[in-house]
Amino acid sequence: MRIFISAGEASGDLYASRLVEAVRKRHPQAQFFACAGPRMQAAAVRAIVDARSLNVVGIVEVIAHLPRIWREFRKLIAFARTEHPDLAVLTDSPDFHLPLANAFTDSESPWSTSSRPKPGRGEWAACARYAGPLSGFSASSPLS
Repeated sequence: MRIFISAGEASGDLYASRLVEAVRKRHPQAQFFACAGPRMQAAAVRAIVDARSLNVVGIVEVIAHLPRIWREFRKLIAFARTEHPDLAVLTDSPDFHLPLANAFTDSESPWSTSSRPKPGRGEWAACARYAGPLSGFSASSPLS
């Protein structure tokens, strides 16, 4: 199982790292990658983008760093489209993750917001839109 897991803030990094540890107990073969902070990296999540590179506060700082943030955003989308994860978990940072979720759910992508398995598209196709930490899981998920 290939899981795209992304956190842009320290709290999301904590929640996501705990999720990674819990999933690894049941699915040791699971591979995790995406935007990872220090806790997720310590849990062996492959950081395509280091979450610390996105940490800016204040409107002036955000504007000054917007080109770099946009490059990191595009890097995540390109990687996901190449690697075709089975599941996407997006925690915190709605200003960053809601557009990312929309990129996952465009009509040409292998992902959808459906909770049904998709033949030929991995065991599970889902996109967790921001609705609080670790959203997007259901009782029918193969993670349960």
